[in-house]
Amino acid sequence: MLTDSNHCIAIRTYASSETGIGHLVRMRHLALALLQKKIGVLFLLDQSDSELSELLDGVDVVYLGGFISQKQDASQVIEKLATTSIEMVVVDDYRLDATWEAEVAQVGLRIVSIDDTATRSHQCDLHSFPTRRSSDLDLLIDPKWRGAETPSGYQSLVPQSCRRLLGPDYVLLSEEYGTSLKKIECSPDNPFKVLFTLGGGGDLDVLADLLEALQQQPDYDANVIQLQ
Repeated sequence: MLTDSNHCIAIRTYASSETGIGHLVRMRHLALALLQKKIGVLFLLDQSDSELSELLDGVDVVYLGGFISQKQDASQVIEKLATTSIEMVVVDDYRLDATWEAEVAQVGLRIVSIDDTATRSHQCDLHSFPTRRSSDLDLLIDPKWRGAETPSGYQSLVPQSCRRLLGPDYVLLSEEYGTSLKKIECSPDNPFKVLFTLGGGGDLDVLADLLEALQQQPDYDANVIQLQ
């Protein structure tokens, strides 16, 4: 039975060495930031994976077992959290949408949804759940930049009472990015580096196409390409 009163927030996400680790990586960044503020965090994952152990170092984890359906997963989450003091669940999982969120919210848990697709519906309507306080504020966070369309994202996919945090201002990154960024004056005599990220799992086919495109650029020195 899970009874640790130090946990305040649960994070439901998904990762494996086969499908990629991007969601887990950004949720780890969030968890470490919360832990620095003395806010306890509990991860809810499918199954144990030894290749992910380094990413889970220093955080508490509960495994739910194999994923069957959204409603079944929501029931497991509710059962696991029933004896805890957790009041909020952050969900970052492409398999889970408004169906899952509505089930979890019915028992009074607050929902923060992390998404970057702008295609999935999310349930954040406080007035639909009588067990919840009117002061509760549900959030949807999508840090992806979509040009002029960024501020209007999800308007038809979430209730009006859901607060939407959209755009790069809300990206979840490691604290190293915040401490190492500095203004760079760009000029032909002052070369600079550009970071391309393909996600936690990576895609070698996409990487090959990217490198080929870079090498075809005029006056581009292919020797400066570095893989890290």
